[in-house]
Amino acid sequence: MKKGFACAFLALVVVACASSNQIPAQAPTSTGVTDALEEQNMILSEQDSGRTVEIGVGEVVTVRLKENPGTGYRWSVDATDGLDLIGDRSEVGGAIGAAGVREFQFRPTKVGSYELHIKNWREWEGESSVVGRFNVRFSVK
Repeated sequence: MKKGFACAFLALVVVACASSNQIPAQAPTSTGVTDALEEQNMILSEQDSGRTVEIGVGEVVTVRLKENPGTGYRWSVDATDGLDLIGDRSEVGGAIGAAGVREFQFRPTKVGSYELHIKNWREWEGESSVVGRFNVRFSVK
């Protein structure tokens, strides 16, 4: 009797779980300085490389770049003249080995013209391993 009740209960739990349509979201993994801020004033991507962007002192700039850390290639900030790095996180892809997104957040500290340089590379292999670059000039008002 107890065995039959336990089997029926287990079957009910399995059916209830299988019929659920909710898929848990994957939370981004923090990889450094601080978690990204909720406030976002400007979002840049690979297509914005080479641009000159106007922004105000204290405004937040988010840079989102595709990254596949499973291959060893990671985006790394090369130069941030006049910009404070205030956020650095990775969003992993949906499957093992899938590409994700690296997100950096910066805040300009003073009026002026500044350049941001980020490179995609295998750090242990040196400069010859660079496979991508992201460069933006900021005109801070």
